[in-house]
Amino acid sequence: MADNTSSGNNFIDENHEDLLNHLSELSEYDQSEWDPDIFKSKLDSFIHDLESHFSHEELILSGAGFSDLRAHALLHRELALNIHKKNLLSYDPKSAAELVREITAETISHELMSDQEYWDLFNDKPSSSKRLLLWSKDLETGHPEIDKQHIALMNHVNHLYLRTQRNNDYQEAAKELRMLVLYSKYHFQEEEKHIDNKVSTQHKANHRKLLDDLNILIEEVESEKYDLSSLADYFDYWLFNHIRTYDVPK
Repeated sequence: MADNTSSGNNFIDENHEDLLNHLSELSEYDQSEWDPDIFKSKLDSFIHDLESHFSHEELILSGAGFSDLRAHALLHRELALNIHKKNLLSYDPKSAAELVREITAETISHELMSDQEYWDLFNDKPSSSKRLLLWSKDLETGHPEIDKQHIALMNHVNHLYLRTQRNNDYQEAAKELRMLVLYSKYHFQEEEKHIDNKVSTQHKANHRKLLDDLNILIEEVESEKYDLSSLADYFDYWLFNHIRTYDVPK
């Protein structure tokens, strides 16, 4: 299977996609036929897959010489323990749906933020001249956590772009873009939740517009409508123009 997320290790990338697919299946569980035992069994299955993935990832990172493996493994333990604790509680259809949303957000946050720390082990570190997007001080929002998420999205776009330039694979590019939709949706939800009093109706509407437009782009990339090199002229405006217009204090 070709790379479809951004770590650069095919096995890890496929694991990440499988976990998100598993969560998607959980979110689609038919609540009209609600059975708490079936839901718990499905959640147990996800936890098993999650912990198996963590074990695989740590083995690979150890072999690759990842210097921050101990700290990264602790993040794995914390995430798994948190989900185990939640699985001890009882759920009705409404609270189960909320639980799946929480676990999905936590999993995406880990993949988007923490896993970027080891990307350079499996990818050639791009020089400034090869990067599509470069972070600058004028993009800072005054909210360190929001800035971290913006930088993580920028890094994902840079890796996506560099990979498409290497192999010109349209289907791989579409898969990368679908992951970017998931990560961006998570970021927008976090942004709206944590600075709700400062996020205008127009700002929220622009979040929806960005996601809608990205989904249109995915369909166009799948049909090979554009030369992939032209994505450079899209993403600079897609991400940075939004940050400068809506996120940076006036």
